[in-house]
Order: sequence, then C-alpha cells, then structure tokens
Amino acid sequence: GVDVATVRAVRDQMSTSTWMVLTPVERAIHTLRRAVADSWVGPDHVGGLTSDGVLDLGPNLARAHDEILHGVLALAGLQAESMVHDAGWQFMDLGRRIERTVTIADLTRAMFVDVHDRDVEQALLDAYLIANESSVIYRRRNRGLLQLSSVAELLFFDDSNPRSLIYQLDRMRDRLTALPEALRSAAAERSVEEMTAELRRSDPVDLAEPDASGRRSELDALMTTLGD
Repeated sequence: GVDVATVRAVRDQMSTSTWMVLTPVERAIHTLRRAVADSWVGPDHVGGLTSDGVLDLGPNLARAHDEILHGVLALAGLQAESMVHDAGWQFMDLGRRIERTVTIADLTRAMFVDVHDRDVEQALLDAYLIANESSVIYRRRNRGLLQLSSVAELLFFDDSNPRSLIYQLDRMRDRLTALPEALRSAAAERSVEEMTAELRRSDPVDLAEPDASGRRSELDALMTTLGD
C-alpha cells in the first residue's frame, strides 16, 4: 500500500509529480474511511447492511479501489522512469520483487495445493491469471480450457513475463549485484541463486499433478520454500 504519512516524512526527496499522484490516493482513502464511519449508526446497529447482514460499501469501495489503483500505477511509472537508479532505488525495487514473490507463493498455495473439481479450478485459474496481470497473454498463447501446468509455465518459469516468479528472482539478482561493493551481501546473493536453482529444477507438469492424498505436495513444498 501507499503510506502517505511516511512519504511526507521524506517530502524533500519527492518530486512535484509524486505529490500529484499521491494526493488523490490519500483523498480516496479518507473518503472510504468516512463512508465506513457513516455506515456505523450505533453500538448495536450498523447502517447500510445487505439482506445477508453484510456491510454494503458497494460503489464507495469500487471508486476507492479504482482511484488507488490509478495512483499506484502512476507511482510505479514515476519510480521506474523518473528516479535515479542509485543504491536507494535498487533497494526499493528489490523490496518490490521480494513482496511480489511472497504474494505469488502464498496465493498459489492457497488456491491450488488442494485439488478442486473442474469448474471450481477453472474459475480459480481465471482469477489467478487476472490477479497476476497475465490473463491476456495466457489466452493469446493458449486455446481451450485453462490448465494449471500451462498457467505455471507462464507464472513461474517465463522470464519474459514481468509477473513471473523467475522474473522476480532475476531482478533480485540484478539489484543485489548492482549495489556498491560496501552494501553487497554474499548471503543474500547466494539465497537468490539457491531459490532460482530450486525453481528451475521444477517441472510445471509435475507441480500440477496431485499425489495419492489429492494434494499437490510438490507445488506446496516449492511455494513454501520460495515464500519462506
């Protein structure tokens, strides 16, 4: 997420364009907070409930999501194209790659270690591709039903896909080796190399195959290793 208060603490390091991006994000978060507060009527009753008793923020949540997403995308563009790629930038991008790797690993384990029936798995694979911004390229390359092995090939092993695990690991290696000598860490570089080797030893077909217990144990083990 975007911690605007943290950014304000280093405002002398931020360009005018950065504030143009962050101000609408901050405003969207405050507006959503107000919508939640306005829905609370009292200690024993919440307003704005659906028939199922769920707090319905509907349009407010969708609007806040869109505005925050636009801001974060613009911020990523500024960071990539307008910041000097010094040691601070290398660490910032390294952090992004670490977070993305952990997110993919956790999401994969939650969705696919347990085997589901065909219709459910199709829906999960579709949602998984959308969440990882890879739906369009997958459908361009593949025809017919979604298959976990093909999705894994794209999201784990395709080094041309900026959302894939191998892409994150390659960028981690690049960022660590680009640091000034005094800041480099042999242990961190070795860790990335070990993760890369572990991933490359895996096969997407084997990862998609359930064991006798009906779980994808090999996929679970790999994602746990990467996430840890």
